Amino acid sequence: MSITEILQQNFEQKDVIPEGFLESVQTHDEQTMVYHLDTIMVKNTRWGAKKAIIASIVSKLAFPDWDNRKHQIQIGGDQSLRCIDSKHICPFFFTKEIYETDTTFALTRSFEKPEPFNLDYSGKISPKSVKIAFLQIIDTINTYHDNEALCLYALRYIIKILQDLSTPCQINVFNGDDSDISLYKINSILLQLTKIKMSGGSRIAPILVYCVLKTAYPWKEKITLEPLELHTASDKHTGKVGDIQGTDLLGNICMAIEVKSNIEITDMIQKTFENKMKDHENIRHKWILTTKPVKLTINSGNIQVWNVVLYVVNILSNALLVNEQVFHEFLDTFQEIIKEKLRYNRPLLMVTLECLASELHGE
Repeated sequence: MSITEILQQNFEQKDVIPEGFLESVQTHDEQTMVYHLDTIMVKNTRWGAKKAIIASIVSKLAFPDWDNRKHQIQIGGDQSLRCIDSKHICPFFFTKEIYETDTTFALTRSFEKPEPFNLDYSGKISPKSVKIAFLQIIDTINTYHDNEALCLYALRYIIKILQDLSTPCQINVFNGDDSDISLYKINSILLQLTKIKMSGGSRIAPILVYCVLKTAYPWKEKITLEPLELHTASDKHTGKVGDIQGTDLLGNICMAIEVKSNIEITDMIQKTFENKMKDHENIRHKWILTTKPVKLTINSGNIQVWNVVLYVVNILSNALLVNEQVFHEFLDTFQEIIKEKLRYNRPLLMVTLECLASELHGE
C-alpha cells in the first residue's frame, strides 16, 4: 500500500479506534500514548512537532522494518523522514485543509540534527514537554509489540483531532448590534489585543493593520490590498516588500507596511526595509509599525515609524468623518479575518475572541 493510500484509508476510517486502546499503551516514562499525543496535538501550537510525529507514524506504517528513529539516510536510516513528509504527507493534509501550509517539518531546524531521535536526542525542540512527548512517542512506535495497530490508531486519533481543530470557527462575539462603540473603546480593544502573548500572537498586529486599510483607508477604492500571508514564508522567498502591500490601478506596488510585535525599530530594521524597496520606485506609503510605544518619526528614506494602535486609531478617527459605521465595519472585518487566518491555531483564536468579547461586553 502506498503512503497516499495509507493516508486516505485512515482519513476515511478516523473514527474507528478501539475504546481505551491508546490509553492502555504505556511509554518508556510510564505515561500513556494518548497523554503524549495530546501534549503535541492539542496543548502545543507549533507545527514542527505535529508534522514530525505524523511523519514518523505514517512512515512506520509504510516501512515497518525501518527503525525511523534513524530519520536520515546519513545516520543509517532506510529512508529520509523529511523527504517522505515533503513528498507525500504535507501535500495530502494540505489538500484536505488540515495543514495550513504544505511545508515540511524539517524546515524547523530542531529536527534536522544528524543523530537518531533517541530519548537523549540533543536537538533543541521546545517547549520541553513537547520534546519529551515527541521522543517518547517515536521510541514507543519502534519498540511496541504490535506497532502496526498502535500506528494505525494513533494516526486516526491525530487526524480526528486536527480535523476538529481546523474546522472553521462559527463563534461571533461581535454581531454588529453594539451601538455604543466609541473611539475610546476601539483604542482599549486594540491595546488589549496587541498585548496577547502566546505562540502565534505576533499575527494579530498585521491583521489589525490589514483590516483598517481594508475598511477605512480613504483611498481604498484606488488601491488593491494583496492577500495577507502572515509569514508562511520569508520575504526573501516570496519577493514581498512588506507584511502588507497595496498596488495602484496600474498594478504597481504603491504601499508597503512592515509590522513588528514588541520590537524596537532600530536603524538596521529601517535599512533592511528600505533595501527591499529599491526596485519599486512607485511606493509612496512606507511604514514600519510596532506594538511597542514609539513616537511618530520619518527618516531620510521617507519611511514613517509609528505605533500599531495609534496608526489604526488615526485612520479610523479620520474615516468617522464620512462613515459613522466605520467602527462596526472594522470590527466585523477583524472578526472574520482572524477566524480565517488563525483557523489552524485554535488556542490563539479563542483567546483573541475572548479578549474581543471582554472589551466589547465586559465578559
